[in-house]
Amino acid sequence: MKVYLGKYQNDLYHQQVAYENLYNLHTHDNVIIGCDIETPSITDKQLLAIGFALPNDDAFGFSFDDPQLPWHLLVLPNISKVFHNGTFDLSFDTLGMYNVDYENIHDTAMIMRLLNYEVELAKATELYLDKYYQTEKVSDVLKKYNAHKMT
Repeated sequence: MKVYLGKYQNDLYHQQVAYENLYNLHTHDNVIIGCDIETPSITDKQLLAIGFALPNDDAFGFSFDDPQLPWHLLVLPNISKVFHNGTFDLSFDTLGMYNVDYENIHDTAMIMRLLNYEVELAKATELYLDKYYQTEKVSDVLKKYNAHKMT
């Protein structure tokens, strides 16, 4: 399963172009992408999905069983990968078992800790990002849907 989130929400033609651009990112130099994985919980690290965000406001989500998941984005060293709390996402129990590139990684949580800034993603988004970007605490999302796990 894959999903597109971005400025072309109701435009299938431009969504297809966005996917083609995503799959061809390896042909460009100095590419920066945002990455985030989803697991059932902090203790159950079964990989469910991964999201990729591009600087042009296109974002994509893939389930880990999707044959079209663009693995090359995670393994090529010429692609800069930005995580928030990459220590979790890149641990051996999660992406670490898939030979991902560790040379070109940036971690916003680590940078924020070094600057003595708020690290919790929902709070950091509220304080440091534009009003059009939002995140929610996982605990709030689970409560909203009366769930105990991300699945």
